[in-house]
Amino acid sequence: ADTLAPEAYAGLLGRLGVRRERPVVIYGTGDAGNFNATFLAWILAGFRHPRIYLLDGGYAKWAAEGRPLTRAYPDTKATAYAAAPYGLEAAEVGWVRFMVNRPNAVIVDVRPADQYAGTAGAQMRRGHIPGAVNHFWQEDLRDAGNGVKVWKSKDELQAGYTRQGITPDKDVFLYCNTGTEA
Repeated sequence: ADTLAPEAYAGLLGRLGVRRERPVVIYGTGDAGNFNATFLAWILAGFRHPRIYLLDGGYAKWAAEGRPLTRAYPDTKATAYAAAPYGLEAAEVGWVRFMVNRPNAVIVDVRPADQYAGTAGAQMRRGHIPGAVNHFWQEDLRDAGNGVKVWKSKDELQAGYTRQGITPDKDVFLYCNTGTEA
């Protein structure tokens, strides 16, 4: 995915009052599995932010449970958020080519099955990276009612990944069309 320079993200985080010594809780609408929130979590992980949390089910679940809501913006004080250390966990194309079909690696295409198969999508070149397994990211979610999606249990997630050979003893590379779903 194309991302901004670390200084741009750091500037935004500082203006929002984000500080490394405080935890960050991220949420999105929740109706699409919080994928925009998980992208922000990835960016914060790139800064090695020590405590990052994702609100399971996002805003939709929070509101459906009758929890408090407000229209007031928080009174935050801008701070300096350091642009270093910064390093996103991203692979260069050469590494991916080298890892194709290696037993100690697994390449995971998180797009829908029809895009993986090359029968759908807006891409000029359809299909998937040779040797990649298809694990559609939305399969990691379950319906909690009212159109709200939440994460499956840790045991369910681990079992699903293990069935496909996506295990912690391997180098795992995830990809999609834009980097947001991966």
